[in-house]
Amino acid sequence: MIFKMYLDMKNCFINGFILSLILMDAVAFGDELTINITGATPNQGKLLIAVYNNAKDFPDGAPIKKVVFPATIKQHKLDLPKGTYAIAVFQDKNDNNKLDFNFFKIPKEKMGTSGQEYLGKPTFTKAAFEISRNQEINIKLK
Repeated sequence: MIFKMYLDMKNCFINGFILSLILMDAVAFGDELTINITGATPNQGKLLIAVYNNAKDFPDGAPIKKVVFPATIKQHKLDLPKGTYAIAVFQDKNDNNKLDFNFFKIPKEKMGTSGQEYLGKPTFTKAAFEISRNQEINIKLK
């Protein structure tokens, strides 16, 4: 009787441990998003990627994730949990960590977003995409 209870507890522990590893992998690591960036001017400044998960913040508010790297790198990988996201990328040629605009509020530095290419200020709706597995997106800077 005691041995049977021991085996039941051992099996319960093992099953719980395996289940927690599976859940940890699904939640903690998420899916890998590969971002391919084209149109950057080589060897000038750096690229900034900002990841958003809501329309209120996109593209001027606080991103949920921000990555900065040299403009010579044309691809970056991010681990994100499943969900809806929009991404903004710009080339910071003068290293001031912000997108500079001219008098008419037109960007002076190259920028691009996920989703379709379009004119005017980007919106979350147009730039949004779903992550439900490992995937790849292309962003062209203009």
